[in-house]
Amino acid sequence: MGVYNVSIVCANSFSSSSYSVLHTVQAAITGLSVPLPGGYVNTPFRVQFQLASGTSPAFTQDINGQPASQITFDPATLTGTSAFYSSTAGGIYYVNITATNMVSQAQLYQPFEIGAQIVAPGFLVLSTPFTSTPSRMFHFASPITFKV
Repeated sequence: MGVYNVSIVCANSFSSSSYSVLHTVQAAITGLSVPLPGGYVNTPFRVQFQLASGTSPAFTQDINGQPASQITFDPATLTGTSAFYSSTAGGIYYVNITATNMVSQAQLYQPFEIGAQIVAPGFLVLSTPFTSTPSRMFHFASPITFKV
């Protein structure tokens, strides 16, 4: 990868001529992804993205047509982030990212969910005709993860 000076010299017994051109060599862009596709209502968030490979990419990005005002990219880690977005309404939005360099282009269009944070999770155990246990609500003092 890099910029190289390519020269050609032609000569015979009567004259000579040469030509030089700068030639840029880049790696193709591959593996464009958004590892954390979501954010919280009323909380500013950034869209983070990553590449598997690519040299000197330029980016465009929007969520539901709202363009990112600024995009930063770290070529050492192949990761980038948008400026802050904010949403007052939850739902499924769509993030559209395009990465382009001199030899390739990659585009990603995927759902991006904006939701409410879960506060004080708990669950309710109901009594059934088959048990004599009364209904009870359980709460947790520390964060937990529910799998459905």
